[in-house]
Amino acid sequence: MIQQVQDLFDANVTKVMDSFPSIYTKDDVVNLLTALRHDTINEIIQSEAHKPVNVITEEMFQDFSAGVERKLDNYLTRTDQDFIDYSSAEFSIEYNNQLVLESVDFDSNTIIEELDNILLTEFQNIFGELITSKKD
Repeated sequence: MIQQVQDLFDANVTKVMDSFPSIYTKDDVVNLLTALRHDTINEIIQSEAHKPVNVITEEMFQDFSAGVERKLDNYLTRTDQDFIDYSSAEFSIEYNNQLVLESVDFDSNTIIEELDNILLTEFQNIFGELITSKKD
């Protein structure tokens, strides 16, 4: 980008040098363009220096993963909600009158919704500074 600005100003300086004189001397216009080039390039450099670096480190990802795991474990162990539908349980009687659980339904939707909330919260906590609303 800096090279494009340099080329643009060089082209304008060349146009000034090739043009007919006016009330301003060519040197005045060239000095003005040179000062403007300097200010523009400094502004670009400063804006790029403050641009967030879009890098996810291994430590950041491990923090994210640990946070998700901890919050999901807390939810599953501390919630009063029952995830198993006991009324759907199917049993069979096997040899020696042993009762065997054949199948039981599991409410995964509630866990999926909570996991979705946990992932979103943790992602914003850990990677929030990397999120931008502008395309570069």
